Amino acid sequence: MKKLNYSIFILLLLTSVLVQGQDRPDIPTPPPPPPFPNFKLSPEEEQKYLENIDSDLLSKLQEIKEVDEAKYARLLRNLYWKSINWPIFANGRNKEKMETEKKIIEYEILTESLSIEYKKAPPEEKEKRKKELQNNLSQLFDLKERQKEKEVIILETELRKLKEKIAARKKNKDVIIKRRMEELLGDGEYLEWE
Repeated sequence: MKKLNYSIFILLLLTSVLVQGQDRPDIPTPPPPPPFPNFKLSPEEEQKYLENIDSDLLSKLQEIKEVDEAKYARLLRNLYWKSINWPIFANGRNKEKMETEKKIIEYEILTESLSIEYKKAPPEEKEKRKKELQNNLSQLFDLKERQKEKEVIILETELRKLKEKIAARKKNKDVIIKRRMEELLGDGEYLEWE
């Protein structure tokens, strides 16, 4: 009996190896999802938007467009989204965050432009362009880090409030359970406020 079980096991093992070794038709992998937000400004929208931005920023964007249209489209799209005055972001903290994010994108545009200028610059200008790029990257880094620090402060505040709420609920566990019991059993029917 043991020999039979052993033989069946070897037969199954060989069969699985043979099946795995067979050529299977290639299954095409689906393309990656498009980046969010998935839109492209129409030429009319793009022209209208570009009329309202700073001329220096516009020249930087045009410089990027000449070298890399995909990067230009991404930066323009991000700048466009951060420039919209969304009503839900009208309050202080969110408005400040949106303004900071817009400034970050403007620094990214400047960074890309400086990179292009460095590559095109004659050898005697390269060191100057490199220093400008390094200075800009330093400012961009600081801006991003300040934003992250603000987010950490917000998260720490929310965490502290949540911990206080949990502690209060643990302390009042019996009262909370009693109220819920009354609610479920209908015992508090005559104890309603109104």
